[in-house]
Amino acid sequence: GGFALIGESSLPVYEDLNTQAGWDAFGLDEELMPKVRVVPFRVREGDDASCLNLNRAQKPVLVAVEPGSMEGTFSFASGSWDKLADSSCVPAIADQATAMWGLGKGVGDTLDYQDSSGNTFQVKIVGLLAGSVLQGKMIVSEQAFLEKYPDAAGYRFFLIDTASDETEQVAAHLTRQLEQRGLALEPAKQRLELFLSVQNTYIGIFTVLGGLGVLLGTAGIG
Repeated sequence: GGFALIGESSLPVYEDLNTQAGWDAFGLDEELMPKVRVVPFRVREGDDASCLNLNRAQKPVLVAVEPGSMEGTFSFASGSWDKLADSSCVPAIADQATAMWGLGKGVGDTLDYQDSSGNTFQVKIVGLLAGSVLQGKMIVSEQAFLEKYPDAAGYRFFLIDTASDETEQVAAHLTRQLEQRGLALEPAKQRLELFLSVQNTYIGIFTVLGGLGVLLGTAGIG
């Protein structure tokens, strides 16, 4: 997806970590941070729809981002980030594995959610990411999200881009300086490798079970 780090905070971060004001708020290194890009997401808690959850999710976690900040990132199996601008519904982009295995849904399908007033609304899948660290989440536009959850202040999920040789330094610095917000970061590559490892394990199991079924069927016929 083009990001070096992925992370979450236990408490909301209200400041823009790409600005001088954000750096000042947390005492961030003014020589290091100009080489760092932070993409923040608002979060509405829900079910884990990633391959790490064996149960089928009903209402996956919603994460909201300014679509323009995601242009040129991630590979799509279907759709693109500009699909989040559709105002005829609440459009969402999901990881392909999330949609297929975690939800049993595809492009054009919808899921029901409740807004902050308890009213039901539908989120429509308009795009699928091809194997990403965003597995398990439904990504919507920040504007659409705030229309449904106007009281959801601050950001609690982050994608961070920086040079590969500075990833560890950036992770250590941000984790230390935002300790009071409970920020935890990990290499995006590590998260993706975990997802792929679990998926491959599932595929291996299904292949073995399928082969066993064929053998049993053949034996029965014989």
